[in-house]
Amino acid sequence: MKVVLRTLIFSVIVTSCSIFESDNGPCIHSYDEPVLEITSAISAEDDSPIEEVVISEVTIDSVLFSVQDLTLEFSENIIVKDSVLICSIPCGFGTNEGIYELTFSAQGYFDLTISTLAEYDNKKGGCPSSSSGSHHLGFSLYPKPN
Repeated sequence: MKVVLRTLIFSVIVTSCSIFESDNGPCIHSYDEPVLEITSAISAEDDSPIEEVVISEVTIDSVLFSVQDLTLEFSENIIVKDSVLICSIPCGFGTNEGIYELTFSAQGYFDLTISTLAEYDNKKGGCPSSSSGSHHLGFSLYPKPN
């Protein structure tokens, strides 16, 4: 009798759980690339390329984000070091759309704070869904006097 009762209870539990499951599994959203891509940094003095910049004090829609959180889902050519991102240009990071405010610095240059709206160009709905088409950002830094 106990075996029959256990089997009956097990069958009820399995059947009730399967009512809520989809035949196709969970719907997944994928990011084909980061939402923000730093495509170039140049010297304002002579247009020479700056190959590496440090990114700090990143806010999205006025909310301060830790650099670790910005690289969790997607990043390219980024190293997290302490509380900053080290970007080997080109680099990209983040999947959260919004108004990004970031401070850029490089050795021998003045810091620059930029505010930019980062959104994906292409958003495919349905199941599965995806986002692609990074917002591209390029800028100039002014050298410090010797």
